[in-house]
Amino acid sequence: MKRALLRSLAALSPLLAALACDSNVDEKIALARLAQSCLVNSDCGSPLVCAFEACHAECESSRDCDAGARCVAAARPYKVCQLEEERACERSSDCAEGLVCGVDGECRDRCLTPSDCVEGQECVSGTCADTNELDEGGQLTPAPGKDFGAEGAPCVYVSDCSGALLCRGQACLPQCRADRDCDAGQVCEDTRCVDDGNQPLACSYNSECETERGERCLGGGCRCMCVEDRDCTGGRTCDGCGCVAEKGSCDYDSDCEKDGLTCRDGACVCACQADSDCAAGKACDGCGCVPADTVVSGVVRGTVSIESSLQLPRYRGVTEIYGDLYVNGSFIEDLGDTFAELRSVQGRIIFGGNELLEAISFPKLEASPWFIVDNATRLKTLELPLLRESALSLWSLPSLERLDLSGFEKGSFTADRLGHLSELELNATELSYFQVNEALELERISLPRLTKVVGGFYVDSASPGKLTTLSAPQLELLGDQENTVYFVITGTQLTSLAGLGAPNWQVDAASLELTDNPLLGTCAVKAFTDRFLPDGAPPYTPVIARNLDDCSGACNAVAETCAGG
Repeated sequence: MKRALLRSLAALSPLLAALACDSNVDEKIALARLAQSCLVNSDCGSPLVCAFEACHAECESSRDCDAGARCVAAARPYKVCQLEEERACERSSDCAEGLVCGVDGECRDRCLTPSDCVEGQECVSGTCADTNELDEGGQLTPAPGKDFGAEGAPCVYVSDCSGALLCRGQACLPQCRADRDCDAGQVCEDTRCVDDGNQPLACSYNSECETERGERCLGGGCRCMCVEDRDCTGGRTCDGCGCVAEKGSCDYDSDCEKDGLTCRDGACVCACQADSDCAAGKACDGCGCVPADTVVSGVVRGTVSIESSLQLPRYRGVTEIYGDLYVNGSFIEDLGDTFAELRSVQGRIIFGGNELLEAISFPKLEASPWFIVDNATRLKTLELPLLRESALSLWSLPSLERLDLSGFEKGSFTADRLGHLSELELNATELSYFQVNEALELERISLPRLTKVVGGFYVDSASPGKLTTLSAPQLELLGDQENTVYFVITGTQLTSLAGLGAPNWQVDAASLELTDNPLLGTCAVKAFTDRFLPDGAPPYTPVIARNLDDCSGACNAVAETCAGG
Protein backbone atom coordinates (compact mmCIF):
# COMPACT_ATOMS: atom_id res chain seq x y z
CA MET A 1 0.00 0.00 0.00
CA LYS A 2 2.82 2.39 0.89
CA ARG A 3 4.54 1.71 -2.44
CA ALA A 4 1.35 2.29 -4.43
CA LEU A 5 0.66 5.50 -2.54
CA LEU A 6 4.15 6.81 -3.19
CA ARG A 7 3.91 6.03 -6.89
CA SER A 8 0.50 7.72 -7.10
CA LEU A 9 1.76 10.83 -5.38
CA ALA A 10 4.74 11.04 -7.72
CA ALA A 11 2.51 10.63 -10.76
CA LEU A 12 0.10 13.31 -9.53
CA SER A 13 2.75 15.80 -8.40
CA PRO A 14 2.74 17.89 -11.59
CA LEU A 15 -1.05 18.00 -11.57
CA LEU A 16 -1.14 19.13 -7.95
CA ALA A 17 1.36 21.88 -8.72
CA ALA A 18 -0.85 23.13 -11.54
CA LEU A 19 -3.99 23.53 -9.45
CA ALA A 20 -4.94 27.17 -8.97
CA CYS A 21 -6.54 28.65 -5.90
CA ASP A 22 -10.28 29.07 -5.56
CA SER A 23 -11.24 31.39 -8.42
CA ASN A 24 -14.52 32.37 -6.69
CA VAL A 25 -12.61 33.68 -3.68
CA ASP A 26 -10.24 35.65 -5.94
CA GLU A 27 -13.19 37.14 -7.82
CA LYS A 28 -14.95 38.21 -4.62
CA ILE A 29 -11.77 39.88 -3.42
CA ALA A 30 -11.40 41.69 -6.75
CA LEU A 31 -15.05 42.84 -6.84
CA ALA A 32 -14.55 44.41 -3.43
CA ARG A 33 -12.18 46.85 -5.18
CA LEU A 34 -14.99 48.23 -7.41
CA ALA A 35 -14.78 52.05 -7.66
CA GLN A 36 -11.41 52.19 -5.89
CA SER A 37 -8.80 54.43 -7.50
CA CYS A 38 -6.31 52.86 -9.90
CA LEU A 39 -3.73 53.56 -12.57
CA VAL A 40 -3.37 50.14 -14.20
CA ASN A 41 -5.46 46.96 -14.37
CA SER A 42 -3.30 45.17 -11.81
CA ASP A 43 -4.44 47.73 -9.20
CA CYS A 44 -7.93 46.23 -9.52
CA GLY A 45 -7.47 42.53 -10.11
CA SER A 46 -9.39 40.31 -12.50
CA PRO A 47 -12.22 40.57 -13.54
CA LEU A 48 -12.15 44.35 -12.93
CA VAL A 49 -10.33 46.81 -15.21
CA CYS A 50 -8.97 50.30 -14.65
CA ALA A 51 -10.95 53.01 -16.49
CA PHE A 52 -11.30 56.74 -15.72
CA GLU A 53 -8.75 56.10 -12.90
CA ALA A 54 -11.20 53.83 -11.03
CA CYS A 55 -11.88 50.09 -10.98
CA HIS A 56 -14.84 49.09 -13.16
CA ALA A 57 -16.68 45.96 -14.24
CA GLU A 58 -16.45 45.15 -17.96
CA CYS A 59 -19.55 44.89 -20.16
CA GLU A 60 -20.70 44.43 -23.75
CA SER A 61 -24.08 46.08 -23.19
CA SER A 62 -26.00 47.62 -20.30
CA ARG A 63 -27.60 44.23 -19.71
CA ASP A 64 -24.25 43.15 -18.25
CA CYS A 65 -24.43 45.91 -15.61
CA ASP A 66 -26.44 46.27 -12.40
CA ALA A 67 -30.01 47.52 -12.75
CA GLY A 68 -30.04 51.20 -13.76
CA ALA A 69 -26.35 51.27 -14.67
CA ARG A 70 -25.17 52.10 -18.20
CA CYS A 71 -22.45 50.47 -20.28
CA VAL A 72 -20.13 53.08 -21.85
CA ALA A 73 -17.45 52.71 -24.52
CA ALA A 74 -15.34 55.80 -23.86
CA ALA A 75 -12.92 53.82 -21.67
CA ARG A 76 -11.32 52.31 -24.78
CA PRO A 77 -10.14 49.61 -25.28
CA TYR A 78 -12.68 48.58 -22.63
CA LYS A 79 -16.44 48.94 -22.31
CA VAL A 80 -17.32 49.38 -18.63
CA CYS A 81 -20.34 49.75 -16.37
CA GLN A 82 -20.57 53.42 -15.42
CA LEU A 83 -20.28 54.10 -11.70
CA GLU A 84 -23.10 55.99 -9.98
CA GLU A 85 -20.78 58.86 -9.08
CA GLU A 86 -19.76 59.23 -12.75
CA ARG A 87 -23.26 59.91 -14.11
CA ALA A 88 -24.55 63.34 -13.04
CA CYS A 89 -23.34 66.48 -14.86
CA GLU A 90 -24.18 70.05 -15.72
CA ARG A 91 -21.60 70.41 -18.46
CA SER A 92 -19.27 68.10 -20.36
CA SER A 93 -16.29 69.11 -18.24
CA ASP A 94 -18.03 67.37 -15.32
CA CYS A 95 -17.71 64.03 -17.13
CA ALA A 96 -14.85 61.58 -17.43
CA GLU A 97 -12.59 61.94 -20.46
CA GLY A 98 -14.37 60.89 -23.63
CA LEU A 99 -17.88 61.39 -22.22
CA VAL A 100 -20.16 64.40 -22.74
CA CYS A 101 -23.06 65.80 -20.74
CA GLY A 102 -26.38 64.77 -22.31
CA VAL A 103 -29.59 66.80 -22.29
CA ASP A 104 -30.82 64.68 -19.38
CA GLY A 105 -27.93 65.77 -17.18
CA GLU A 106 -26.03 62.49 -17.38
CA CYS A 107 -22.57 61.74 -18.78
CA ARG A 108 -22.80 59.70 -21.98
CA ASP A 109 -20.75 58.45 -24.94
CA ARG A 110 -20.60 60.82 -27.92
CA CYS A 111 -21.84 59.49 -31.24
CA LEU A 112 -22.71 60.20 -34.83
CA THR A 113 -24.31 56.81 -35.54
CA PRO A 114 -25.44 53.88 -33.38
CA SER A 115 -22.24 52.09 -34.39
CA ASP A 116 -20.37 54.53 -32.12
CA CYS A 117 -22.41 53.18 -29.16
CA VAL A 118 -22.38 49.87 -27.34
CA GLU A 119 -24.76 47.09 -28.28
CA GLY A 120 -28.45 47.92 -27.78
CA GLN A 121 -28.01 51.73 -27.65
CA GLU A 122 -29.24 54.45 -30.02
CA CYS A 123 -27.51 57.67 -31.01
CA VAL A 124 -29.80 60.52 -29.90
CA SER A 125 -28.83 64.21 -30.10
CA GLY A 126 -25.19 63.23 -30.43
CA THR A 127 -25.14 60.98 -27.36
CA CYS A 128 -25.65 57.26 -26.76
CA ALA A 129 -28.69 56.10 -24.83
CA ASP A 130 -30.28 52.76 -24.01
CA THR A 131 -33.68 52.37 -25.65
CA ASN A 132 -35.41 52.15 -22.26
CA GLU A 133 -34.15 55.69 -21.50
CA LEU A 134 -35.97 57.29 -24.45
CA ASP A 135 -39.45 58.81 -24.48
CA GLU A 136 -42.18 57.93 -26.97
CA GLY A 137 -40.63 60.28 -29.51
CA GLY A 138 -37.28 58.51 -29.26
CA GLN A 139 -35.61 61.39 -27.40
CA LEU A 140 -33.97 61.86 -24.02
CA THR A 141 -36.06 63.78 -21.50
CA PRO A 142 -34.29 67.00 -20.41
CA ALA A 143 -33.42 67.13 -16.73
CA PRO A 144 -36.14 68.95 -14.71
CA GLY A 145 -35.28 72.50 -13.80
CA LYS A 146 -32.28 72.53 -16.09
CA ASP A 147 -31.96 74.00 -19.54
CA PHE A 148 -28.98 72.12 -20.90
CA GLY A 149 -27.53 73.48 -24.06
CA ALA A 150 -29.81 76.53 -24.27
CA GLU A 151 -28.78 79.50 -26.37
CA GLY A 152 -25.73 81.15 -24.81
CA ALA A 153 -24.88 78.10 -22.66
CA PRO A 154 -21.18 77.11 -22.59
CA CYS A 155 -20.21 74.18 -24.80
CA VAL A 156 -17.34 72.18 -26.22
CA TYR A 157 -19.19 69.99 -28.73
CA VAL A 158 -22.35 70.32 -30.82
CA SER A 159 -23.86 67.64 -28.58
CA ASP A 160 -23.61 70.09 -25.64
CA CYS A 161 -26.26 72.23 -27.34
CA SER A 162 -29.96 71.49 -27.59
CA GLY A 163 -32.22 71.58 -30.62
CA ALA A 164 -30.75 73.21 -33.72
CA LEU A 165 -28.11 75.24 -31.85
CA LEU A 166 -24.45 74.87 -32.78
CA CYS A 167 -21.38 75.18 -30.58
CA ARG A 168 -19.66 78.34 -31.84
CA GLY A 169 -16.95 80.12 -29.86
CA GLN A 170 -17.61 77.77 -26.90
CA ALA A 171 -21.22 78.97 -26.68
CA CYS A 172 -24.48 77.46 -27.97
CA LEU A 173 -25.69 79.81 -30.71
CA PRO A 174 -28.09 79.58 -33.64
CA GLN A 175 -26.56 79.19 -37.06
CA CYS A 176 -28.57 82.11 -38.36
CA ARG A 177 -31.25 84.67 -37.45
CA ALA A 178 -31.95 86.00 -40.93
CA ASP A 179 -31.43 84.90 -44.55
CA ARG A 180 -28.46 87.23 -44.91
CA ASP A 181 -26.62 85.13 -42.33
CA CYS A 182 -26.66 82.19 -44.79
CA ASP A 183 -24.73 81.46 -47.96
CA ALA A 184 -26.12 82.25 -51.40
CA GLY A 185 -28.95 79.88 -52.31
CA GLN A 186 -29.85 79.31 -48.69
CA VAL A 187 -32.42 80.75 -46.36
CA CYS A 188 -32.63 80.88 -42.59
CA GLU A 189 -35.23 78.41 -41.40
CA ASP A 190 -35.69 77.83 -37.67
CA THR A 191 -32.25 79.36 -37.01
CA ARG A 192 -30.61 76.94 -39.47
CA CYS A 193 -29.45 77.66 -43.00
CA VAL A 194 -31.18 75.39 -45.51
CA ASP A 195 -31.32 75.27 -49.28
CA ASP A 196 -33.77 77.82 -50.67
CA GLY A 197 -37.23 76.27 -51.03
CA ASN A 198 -36.35 73.08 -49.18
CA GLN A 199 -37.63 72.39 -45.70
CA PRO A 200 -35.60 70.01 -43.53
CA LEU A 201 -36.93 66.47 -43.58
CA ALA A 202 -38.60 65.60 -40.28
CA CYS A 203 -36.81 62.82 -38.40
CA SER A 204 -36.42 61.02 -35.12
CA TYR A 205 -33.23 59.05 -35.86
CA ASN A 206 -30.03 59.66 -37.81
CA SER A 207 -30.84 56.71 -40.06
CA GLU A 208 -33.73 58.72 -41.54
CA CYS A 209 -31.31 61.35 -42.91
CA GLU A 210 -28.74 61.41 -45.72
CA THR A 211 -25.91 60.48 -43.41
CA GLU A 212 -23.44 59.98 -46.28
CA ARG A 213 -23.92 63.65 -47.15
CA GLY A 214 -23.23 64.59 -43.55
CA GLU A 215 -26.77 65.15 -42.29
CA ARG A 216 -27.80 64.21 -38.79
CA CYS A 217 -31.14 64.31 -37.01
CA LEU A 218 -30.99 67.59 -35.07
CA GLY A 219 -33.99 69.31 -33.55
CA GLY A 220 -36.39 66.88 -35.20
CA GLY A 221 -35.08 67.62 -38.71
CA CYS A 222 -32.34 66.33 -41.01
CA ARG A 223 -29.70 69.04 -40.91
CA CYS A 224 -26.04 69.49 -41.76
CA MET A 225 -23.59 68.95 -38.95
CA CYS A 226 -21.56 71.96 -39.96
CA VAL A 227 -21.45 75.08 -42.09
CA GLU A 228 -17.82 76.05 -41.52
CA ASP A 229 -14.68 74.46 -40.12
CA ARG A 230 -15.14 75.84 -36.62
CA ASP A 231 -18.37 73.87 -36.31
CA CYS A 232 -16.22 70.69 -36.32
CA THR A 233 -13.99 69.27 -33.60
CA GLY A 234 -10.88 67.14 -33.36
CA GLY A 235 -9.04 68.91 -36.19
CA ARG A 236 -11.79 68.03 -38.69
CA THR A 237 -12.95 70.34 -41.45
CA CYS A 238 -16.42 71.07 -42.83
CA ASP A 239 -17.04 69.52 -46.24
CA GLY A 240 -20.23 71.35 -47.22
CA CYS A 241 -22.47 69.56 -44.75
CA GLY A 242 -20.49 67.06 -42.69
CA CYS A 243 -17.25 67.12 -40.75
CA VAL A 244 -14.36 65.35 -42.47
CA ALA A 245 -11.41 64.02 -40.49
CA GLU A 246 -7.92 64.94 -41.53
CA LYS A 247 -5.63 61.93 -41.82
CA GLY A 248 -4.96 60.68 -38.33
CA SER A 249 -7.53 62.93 -36.63
CA CYS A 250 -10.90 61.76 -35.33
CA ASP A 251 -13.89 62.17 -33.10
CA TYR A 252 -15.07 58.57 -33.25
CA ASP A 253 -13.59 55.13 -33.79
CA SER A 254 -15.37 55.01 -37.15
CA ASP A 255 -13.17 57.93 -38.32
CA CYS A 256 -10.09 55.68 -38.11
CA GLU A 257 -9.55 53.75 -41.31
CA LYS A 258 -7.10 51.06 -40.17
CA ASP A 259 -8.30 48.09 -38.13
CA GLY A 260 -7.05 48.16 -34.57
CA LEU A 261 -6.96 51.97 -34.33
CA THR A 262 -9.16 53.74 -31.84
CA CYS A 263 -10.00 57.42 -31.40
CA ARG A 264 -8.28 58.87 -28.35
CA ASP A 265 -7.83 62.58 -27.62
CA GLY A 266 -8.77 63.47 -31.22
CA ALA A 267 -6.17 61.17 -32.79
CA CYS A 268 -6.25 57.66 -34.23
CA VAL A 269 -3.95 55.53 -32.07
CA CYS A 270 -3.40 51.83 -31.50
CA ALA A 271 -5.94 50.29 -29.16
CA CYS A 272 -3.21 48.30 -27.42
CA GLN A 273 0.51 47.83 -27.08
CA ALA A 274 0.46 44.71 -24.87
CA ASP A 275 -1.97 41.91 -23.99
CA SER A 276 -2.65 43.61 -20.64
CA ASP A 277 -4.25 46.53 -22.52
CA CYS A 278 -6.98 44.22 -23.85
CA ALA A 279 -10.09 42.86 -22.20
CA ALA A 280 -10.27 39.33 -20.81
CA GLY A 281 -10.21 36.69 -23.55
CA LYS A 282 -8.42 39.00 -25.99
CA ALA A 283 -4.79 39.60 -26.93
CA CYS A 284 -2.91 42.48 -28.57
CA ASP A 285 -2.09 41.86 -32.22
CA GLY A 286 0.48 44.60 -32.72
CA CYS A 287 -2.11 47.39 -32.65
CA GLY A 288 -5.60 46.06 -32.03
CA CYS A 289 -7.20 43.60 -29.62
CA VAL A 290 -8.30 40.30 -31.17
CA PRO A 291 -9.78 37.11 -29.65
CA ALA A 292 -6.96 35.34 -27.83
CA ASP A 293 -7.26 32.22 -29.99
CA THR A 294 -6.99 34.09 -33.30
CA VAL A 295 -4.17 32.93 -35.58
CA VAL A 296 -2.16 35.92 -36.83
CA SER A 297 0.90 35.24 -39.00
CA GLY A 298 1.03 31.70 -37.65
CA VAL A 299 0.90 32.77 -33.99
CA VAL A 300 -1.87 32.39 -31.40
CA ARG A 301 -1.32 34.72 -28.46
CA GLY A 302 -3.75 32.94 -26.14
CA THR A 303 -5.08 29.47 -25.38
CA VAL A 304 -6.46 27.12 -28.04
CA SER A 305 -9.30 24.75 -27.13
CA ILE A 306 -10.44 22.27 -29.79
CA GLU A 307 -13.54 20.16 -29.22
CA SER A 308 -14.61 19.43 -32.80
CA SER A 309 -13.03 18.51 -36.14
CA LEU A 310 -14.71 21.62 -37.57
CA GLN A 311 -12.22 23.77 -35.63
CA LEU A 312 -9.09 22.09 -37.03
CA PRO A 313 -8.79 24.04 -40.35
CA ARG A 314 -8.70 27.27 -38.37
CA TYR A 315 -5.35 26.31 -36.84
CA ARG A 316 -3.69 24.66 -39.83
CA GLY A 317 -0.21 26.16 -40.29
CA VAL A 318 0.04 27.61 -36.76
CA THR A 319 3.70 27.76 -35.63
CA GLU A 320 3.48 29.07 -32.06
CA ILE A 321 0.89 29.14 -29.27
CA TYR A 322 1.49 31.44 -26.31
CA GLY A 323 -1.09 29.76 -24.05
CA ASP A 324 -2.26 26.17 -23.59
CA LEU A 325 -3.43 23.73 -26.27
CA TYR A 326 -6.42 21.57 -25.35
CA VAL A 327 -7.75 18.88 -27.69
CA ASN A 328 -10.72 17.32 -25.94
CA GLY A 329 -13.02 16.22 -28.74
CA SER A 330 -14.38 12.71 -28.22
CA PHE A 331 -15.52 12.67 -31.87
CA ILE A 332 -12.24 13.86 -33.46
CA GLU A 333 -10.96 10.99 -35.60
CA ASP A 334 -8.05 12.58 -37.50
CA LEU A 335 -5.90 15.66 -36.82
CA GLY A 336 -4.58 15.63 -40.39
CA ASP A 337 -1.75 18.13 -40.86
CA THR A 338 -3.23 20.71 -38.49
CA PHE A 339 -0.11 20.84 -36.29
CA ALA A 340 2.48 19.99 -38.94
CA GLU A 341 4.20 23.39 -38.54
CA LEU A 342 3.76 23.88 -34.78
CA ARG A 343 7.15 24.49 -33.13
CA SER A 344 6.37 25.87 -29.69
CA VAL A 345 3.58 25.88 -27.11
CA GLN A 346 4.41 28.03 -24.10
CA GLY A 347 1.66 26.44 -22.01
CA ARG A 348 0.48 22.86 -21.62
CA ILE A 349 -0.57 20.45 -24.36
CA ILE A 350 -3.41 18.23 -23.16
CA PHE A 351 -5.25 15.54 -25.11
CA GLY A 352 -8.13 14.23 -23.01
CA GLY A 353 -10.88 11.77 -23.84
CA ASN A 354 -10.03 11.46 -27.55
CA GLU A 355 -11.63 8.04 -27.91
CA LEU A 356 -11.56 7.88 -31.74
CA LEU A 357 -8.15 9.41 -32.41
CA GLU A 358 -5.62 6.91 -33.81
CA ALA A 359 -2.58 9.15 -34.41
CA ILE A 360 -1.04 12.23 -32.79
CA SER A 361 1.87 13.80 -34.66
CA PHE A 362 3.82 17.00 -33.96
CA PRO A 363 6.76 16.62 -36.39
CA LYS A 364 8.30 20.04 -35.64
CA LEU A 365 7.35 20.63 -31.99
CA GLU A 366 10.48 21.52 -30.00
CA ALA A 367 9.16 23.04 -26.79
CA SER A 368 6.23 22.61 -24.41
CA PRO A 369 6.58 22.38 -20.63
CA TRP A 370 3.90 19.71 -20.29
CA PHE A 371 2.53 17.14 -22.76
CA ILE A 372 -0.36 14.95 -21.60
CA VAL A 373 -2.34 12.28 -23.43
CA ASP A 374 -5.08 10.69 -21.33
CA ASN A 375 -7.63 8.02 -22.21
CA ALA A 376 -7.03 7.86 -25.95
CA THR A 377 -8.25 4.29 -26.23
CA ARG A 378 -7.66 3.88 -29.99
CA LEU A 379 -4.37 5.76 -30.24
CA LYS A 380 -1.79 3.68 -32.13
CA THR A 381 0.87 6.28 -32.99
CA LEU A 382 2.37 9.16 -31.00
CA GLU A 383 5.18 11.08 -32.74
CA LEU A 384 7.16 13.85 -31.03
CA PRO A 385 10.57 13.47 -32.71
CA LEU A 386 11.93 16.96 -31.94
CA LEU A 387 10.49 17.59 -28.47
CA ARG A 388 13.56 18.14 -26.26
CA GLU A 389 12.27 18.97 -22.79
CA SER A 390 8.85 18.39 -21.26
CA ALA A 391 6.87 16.68 -18.51
CA LEU A 392 5.46 13.75 -20.48
CA SER A 393 2.40 11.95 -19.10
CA LEU A 394 0.88 9.14 -21.17
CA TRP A 395 -2.10 7.54 -19.45
CA SER A 396 -4.47 4.78 -20.58
CA LEU A 397 -3.23 4.17 -24.12
CA PRO A 398 -4.17 0.48 -24.50
CA SER A 399 -3.76 0.43 -28.32
CA LEU A 400 -0.38 2.19 -28.60
CA GLU A 401 2.02 0.54 -31.07
CA ARG A 402 4.50 3.30 -31.99
CA LEU A 403 6.08 5.98 -29.79
CA ASP A 404 8.69 8.36 -31.26
CA LEU A 405 10.51 10.43 -28.63
CA SER A 406 13.87 10.33 -30.37
CA GLY A 407 14.73 13.95 -29.53
CA PHE A 408 13.65 13.86 -25.87
CA GLU A 409 16.51 14.98 -23.58
CA LYS A 410 15.20 16.23 -20.27
CA GLY A 411 12.09 16.45 -18.09
CA SER A 412 9.98 13.62 -16.72
CA PHE A 413 8.29 10.53 -18.12
CA THR A 414 5.16 8.86 -16.76
CA ALA A 415 3.36 6.11 -18.66
CA ASP A 416 0.43 3.96 -17.66
CA ARG A 417 -0.94 1.13 -19.85
CA LEU A 418 1.17 1.46 -22.98
CA GLY A 419 -0.91 -1.07 -24.87
CA HIS A 420 0.90 -3.10 -27.54
CA LEU A 421 4.22 -1.27 -27.26
CA SER A 422 6.98 -3.88 -26.93
CA GLU A 423 10.04 -1.59 -26.73
CA LEU A 424 10.60 1.76 -25.04
CA GLU A 425 13.79 3.73 -25.66
CA LEU A 426 14.46 7.24 -24.35
CA ASN A 427 17.58 9.29 -25.04
CA ALA A 428 17.01 11.57 -22.06
CA THR A 429 20.04 12.45 -19.96
CA GLU A 430 18.29 13.78 -16.85
CA LEU A 431 14.79 13.09 -15.50
CA SER A 432 12.98 14.36 -12.44
CA TYR A 433 11.25 10.98 -12.38
CA PHE A 434 10.72 7.94 -14.58
CA GLN A 435 7.64 5.78 -14.21
CA VAL A 436 6.13 2.94 -16.24
CA ASN A 437 3.03 1.19 -14.89
CA GLU A 438 1.00 -1.77 -16.18
CA ALA A 439 2.99 -2.13 -19.40
CA LEU A 440 1.86 -5.71 -19.95
CA GLU A 441 3.33 -6.09 -23.45
CA LEU A 442 6.55 -4.17 -22.84
CA GLU A 443 9.59 -6.45 -23.22
CA ARG A 444 12.48 -3.98 -23.28
CA ILE A 445 13.24 -0.61 -21.67
CA SER A 446 16.44 1.13 -22.76
CA LEU A 447 17.74 4.38 -21.27
CA PRO A 448 21.23 4.52 -22.85
CA ARG A 449 22.08 8.15 -21.97
CA LEU A 450 20.31 8.60 -18.65
CA THR A 451 22.72 9.80 -15.94
CA LYS A 452 20.47 11.27 -13.25
CA VAL A 453 17.04 10.70 -11.69
CA VAL A 454 16.05 13.10 -8.93
CA GLY A 455 12.57 12.03 -7.81
CA GLY A 456 11.81 8.40 -8.53
CA PHE A 457 12.43 5.39 -10.75
CA TYR A 458 9.44 3.07 -11.09
CA VAL A 459 8.98 0.05 -13.31
CA ASP A 460 5.83 -1.93 -12.55
CA SER A 461 4.84 -4.38 -15.26
CA ALA A 462 1.75 -5.45 -13.30
CA SER A 463 2.68 -9.12 -13.01
CA PRO A 464 2.70 -11.18 -15.05
CA GLY A 465 4.49 -8.70 -17.29
CA LYS A 466 6.81 -9.52 -20.18
CA LEU A 467 9.71 -7.18 -19.37
CA THR A 468 13.01 -9.07 -19.76
CA THR A 469 15.47 -6.21 -20.38
CA LEU A 470 15.96 -3.03 -18.33
CA SER A 471 19.04 -1.00 -19.21
CA ALA A 472 20.41 2.31 -17.91
CA PRO A 473 24.21 1.77 -18.06
CA GLN A 474 25.26 5.41 -17.51
CA LEU A 475 23.08 6.14 -14.49
CA GLU A 476 25.40 7.70 -11.89
CA LEU A 477 23.21 9.58 -9.46
CA LEU A 478 19.83 8.88 -7.97
CA GLY A 479 18.43 11.71 -5.89
CA ASP A 480 20.35 14.16 -3.75
CA GLN A 481 20.69 15.08 -0.10
CA GLU A 482 17.29 16.82 -0.05
CA ASN A 483 15.22 14.39 -2.14
CA THR A 484 14.48 10.76 -1.38
CA VAL A 485 14.38 8.57 -4.45
CA TYR A 486 11.92 5.71 -4.56
CA PHE A 487 13.52 2.98 -6.66
CA VAL A 488 10.92 0.33 -7.51
CA ILE A 489 11.10 -2.65 -9.86
CA THR A 490 8.18 -5.07 -9.69
CA GLY A 491 6.20 -7.51 -11.78
CA THR A 492 8.93 -8.19 -14.36
CA GLN A 493 10.58 -11.22 -15.98
CA LEU A 494 14.08 -9.83 -15.35
CA THR A 495 16.88 -12.27 -14.53
CA SER A 496 19.53 -9.63 -13.82
CA LEU A 497 19.91 -5.98 -12.82
CA ALA A 498 23.48 -5.68 -14.08
CA GLY A 499 22.42 -3.22 -16.78
CA LEU A 500 21.29 -0.65 -14.21
CA GLY A 501 23.80 1.95 -13.06
CA ALA A 502 27.34 2.89 -13.98
CA PRO A 503 30.14 1.13 -12.05
CA ASN A 504 30.77 4.21 -9.93
CA TRP A 505 27.18 5.31 -9.50
CA GLN A 506 26.14 7.19 -6.39
CA VAL A 507 22.84 6.78 -4.58
CA ASP A 508 21.72 9.23 -1.89
CA ALA A 509 18.68 8.94 0.36
CA ALA A 510 16.99 6.13 -1.52
CA SER A 511 14.24 3.65 -0.77
CA LEU A 512 14.64 0.33 -2.61
CA GLU A 513 11.85 -2.08 -3.52
CA LEU A 514 12.32 -5.26 -5.56
CA THR A 515 9.19 -7.43 -5.49
CA ASP A 516 7.31 -9.92 -7.65
CA ASN A 517 10.19 -10.57 -10.04
CA PRO A 518 10.00 -14.40 -10.10
CA LEU A 519 13.11 -14.91 -12.30
CA LEU A 520 15.34 -12.50 -10.38
CA GLY A 521 17.59 -14.79 -8.34
CA THR A 522 18.98 -14.26 -4.87
CA CYS A 523 22.51 -13.61 -6.14
CA ALA A 524 21.34 -11.11 -8.75
CA VAL A 525 19.48 -9.19 -6.05
CA LYS A 526 22.50 -9.28 -3.72
CA ALA A 527 24.86 -8.06 -6.44
CA PHE A 528 22.55 -5.15 -7.15
CA THR A 529 21.97 -4.15 -3.51
CA ASP A 530 25.71 -4.29 -2.81
CA ARG A 531 26.20 -1.69 -5.54
CA PHE A 532 23.04 0.25 -4.74
CA LEU A 533 23.68 0.45 -0.99
CA PRO A 534 27.49 0.27 -0.69
CA ASP A 535 27.75 1.92 2.73
CA GLY A 536 25.59 -0.50 4.64
CA ALA A 537 22.12 0.16 5.98
CA PRO A 538 20.02 2.48 3.80
CA PRO A 539 17.93 5.35 5.15
CA TYR A 540 14.88 3.19 4.51
CA THR A 541 14.71 -0.57 4.97
CA PRO A 542 14.65 -2.16 1.52
CA VAL A 543 11.64 -4.21 0.53
CA ILE A 544 12.86 -7.33 -1.25
CA ALA A 545 10.33 -10.13 -1.48
CA ARG A 546 8.69 -12.69 -3.71
CA ASN A 547 11.75 -12.99 -5.95
CA LEU A 548 13.48 -16.27 -6.81
CA ASP A 549 15.16 -17.76 -3.72
CA ASP A 550 17.70 -20.00 -5.43
CA CYS A 551 20.82 -19.71 -3.25
CA SER A 552 21.12 -20.58 0.39
CA GLY A 553 24.88 -20.16 0.48
CA ALA A 554 27.47 -17.67 -0.82
CA CYS A 555 27.02 -15.81 -4.10
CA ASN A 556 29.53 -15.04 -6.81
CA ALA A 557 28.85 -11.31 -7.02
CA VAL A 558 30.53 -10.89 -10.39
CA ALA A 559 28.73 -13.73 -12.12
CA GLU A 560 25.57 -13.25 -10.03
CA THR A 561 25.58 -17.01 -9.45
CA CYS A 562 25.35 -19.14 -6.38
CA ALA A 563 28.80 -20.28 -5.21
CA GLY A 564 27.59 -22.53 -2.46
CA GLY A 565 24.60 -24.59 -1.53
